[in-house]
Amino acid sequence: PMVRDIIEKNDYNRESLRSVIAVIQMMNEDLYCQARHSLTGGYRPTRLLETKLGLCDDLCIYTTYILKSIGIPASIDFTPCWANANSGHSWTVIHTEKGIPIEYDIGSPIEAFGRHLEKKKPDQASKIYRKTFSKQASSLAMIHKNEEIPAFFRNPRMLDVTAQYMDCIKLITPLKYRIKNKREFAYLCTFDNKNWTPIAWGNIEKENVIFDDILKNVTYLPAFYDKDHS
Repeated sequence: PMVRDIIEKNDYNRESLRSVIAVIQMMNEDLYCQARHSLTGGYRPTRLLETKLGLCDDLCIYTTYILKSIGIPASIDFTPCWANANSGHSWTVIHTEKGIPIEYDIGSPIEAFGRHLEKKKPDQASKIYRKTFSKQASSLAMIHKNEEIPAFFRNPRMLDVTAQYMDCIKLITPLKYRIKNKREFAYLCTFDNKNWTPIAWGNIEKENVIFDDILKNVTYLPAFYDKDHS
């Protein structure tokens, strides 16, 4: 009811980007929530309406519910681990007809609309994925067959969208070490101040591993996955 009242009061037109920005401004004023990393997370949107506090994922779910309820296509993008800091981050994305993602974080000033990652600097994303409703046929979860893979990649409902945000390269890494068991996949990891975390996967082809849509100026560690030593 609160969202409906806000939209009706302002004569919302879903075809107008100006109206979308107006909705964003109203959400910031009337439905604002704040991220608290000390919380456990997993809160229902109805609780966020009361407490106004949650994790980034909670706020993203809350925001996409609101946007979709008024006909604005939205989804959640995330980096599993910053390239230069611990933990990861997620944010809401509004989709345009041209396929350009408009980043949005509820509560951010309107000047940051569409510039969320830019405003997060010096934090640097290591890889960017989009949460999806449908299973992605090209995901590692769907093609790995019997090969053991890291837990992060067992989710088939995410799509690599790194190239929608930044210039990327195809990285071809030669295999310099022999491995006991034959594998079809290898990984790139970033350091989270404690562990090396796998954030990208690639196909092993002869003596090389091929990784698609890899960011420049980021330190990665190539690795194989061994469930007994993970």
